[in-house]
Amino acid sequence: MLEEDYLLVTRLRNYLSEASLDTDHFVVSFGGTHGTGTRALNLLYKDRSVLKKVGDQLHKRPAAFQVLLRVGNMKHDPVAGTHARSIAIAEDSVILPDRDQMWSSAAKDVRKEFKNA
Repeated sequence: MLEEDYLLVTRLRNYLSEASLDTDHFVVSFGGTHGTGTRALNLLYKDRSVLKKVGDQLHKRPAAFQVLLRVGNMKHDPVAGTHARSIAIAEDSVILPDRDQMWSSAAKDVRKEFKNA
C-alpha cells in the first residue's frame, strides 16, 4: 500500500497567447505522482504553515517556480481510495528561468500549433 506520495506545483507565465505574456496571469499545474498526491492539493490549501514556508522560500515572488511537496500519513479506504493526511515541503522551491525571449518564443510555438490543429 502507498505510504507516501508527492505533489509538484509548477507556475509559469501565461505563454498560451502573446497578449497574456505581460499580464499577471499564470499557468499553474498541480500534479501528483499518483492520484493520492494530486488529491493532496486539498491539504496544501488547508495547511497554513506549509503555505507560509512556500511563501518564505518564494519571497521575491518569481513568475516561474516549482515546489515539490511530500504527502503521507495515508488513510486507505476501499471505497473512497487513499488520502494523505500530512503534507510538507520535500525540497527547496526552485525558481525557473524567466526570460522574455523564452516566453515569447513559447507563445509563438503555441500559436503555430493551434494554426496546424
